[in-house]
Amino acid sequence: MLDPEESDFARNYLHVVGKEDDVGTTKVRGVAGDPISEGLEITLDFTGFVDGTDSIELGEGAVPVFINDHGKPCALRYEGEHRLTFFAFMFEAIPDEVPVVSVAENGAPESEPLTIPMILMGATLDWLGVEPDVAVLAPVSGDEWYGENNVKWAAIHPEDAELTISLACSFDDGATWTTFATGLENDGEYTWDVSTAPRSGPCRVRVRACDEYGTYGEAISGELVVINAAPNSFVAGPVPASDVVNFYINASGEATLYVYDVAGRLVFSDTVGEGEILYSWPLVDKADKPLANGLYLCFMVTEDGVKSDIMRLVISR
Repeated sequence: MLDPEESDFARNYLHVVGKEDDVGTTKVRGVAGDPISEGLEITLDFTGFVDGTDSIELGEGAVPVFINDHGKPCALRYEGEHRLTFFAFMFEAIPDEVPVVSVAENGAPESEPLTIPMILMGATLDWLGVEPDVAVLAPVSGDEWYGENNVKWAAIHPEDAELTISLACSFDDGATWTTFATGLENDGEYTWDVSTAPRSGPCRVRVRACDEYGTYGEAISGELVVINAAPNSFVAGPVPASDVVNFYINASGEATLYVYDVAGRLVFSDTVGEGEILYSWPLVDKADKPLANGLYLCFMVTEDGVKSDIMRLVISR
């Protein structure tokens, strides 16, 4: 292999910082607890090959996968800014044998038992990771969600590996995410009570499917509007406000918004039509004049007389 003292590739990508060339070995032994090599002890067959097995010194973050006859690592794996495995012995010297005859439930041998190279290659590929395919089925662009709604997805692993699902929402077009469900079974559906969402407004939902080795695939929904208000109530923001306040409304029908100053004077009111979920108020009074900085009280009354809780609103320009 390349000399780590002279090769940036060996040091910084393979994460090998030292080596002893051509030490030779008759066997390679797996490492207890390793996801690739645990339980494997392989007698190598160098017929037709030169035994060029090396002993390697591992760099930071690398862990041994196989140990040679000299008690030194001869294979490694690394997980960090990239993920890799590196074998410093000949894969071709692994005998094409079946270690244990696999038996089906009816007592007959399996039709295609796995050979040692197949087992090792399969375990290596599992650890390196095959990204699952994920699609968000709900929500879709233009949805308006309040109360309980069903997030739906489809997540498939190319090798049918078991997947664990986590769900997150973003109110800044994916710049930051807030996880609202994790450790879910991959059953395709989760009921989300959006009244527990961190805020109201335009939102996207991310579905992430992860295998046991941490390899994941994800998909992000189109933009929906989330209203984390209880029935016949509203939420508003930003607070404090400087130029406009957005009221996100969950009303059973037509409703009226009222804004009072701290002296109890009505300074603004307006009707919100049935089905209207967003009302933007530019911080003006009934005569369309800008209101002074200070504390104001807001509430909503539905057409059938249900009054919401009073919300405090601060104007600070």
